[in-house]
Amino acid sequence: MSYNDEIGFILDNRPIFRGGVKAQTITGAIALNGQSEVFNIITNDAGSEVIVTLPALKDGAYVWIRNHDDSGHQLEIRDVATNTITRLTVGQMALFVCDGSNWHFVIKA
Repeated sequence: MSYNDEIGFILDNRPIFRGGVKAQTITGAIALNGQSEVFNIITNDAGSEVIVTLPALKDGAYVWIRNHDDSGHQLEIRDVATNTITRLTVGQMALFVCDGSNWHFVIKA
């Protein structure tokens, strides 16, 4: 899809993501899906690195993930084909976007 110079819509107020934030403590691998929240704050209580699988490929899909753990364990972020996209160390967060063929991280801090 390409964009033109027409204005799509203007937000006069900032958007509210009602039900779009999930803070959770996990003890094993998890898989996000198309109904998962946009913002995922994850505390890893497994005692080792844990795998987080992104939703199925869908053009324009996006998700934020933050490793909120304080024990030093990473989150390994994978796509549904089990390809590792990146790892998030403690305190890191990333924005993942999908172009319909692959997931990409475009911001990692």
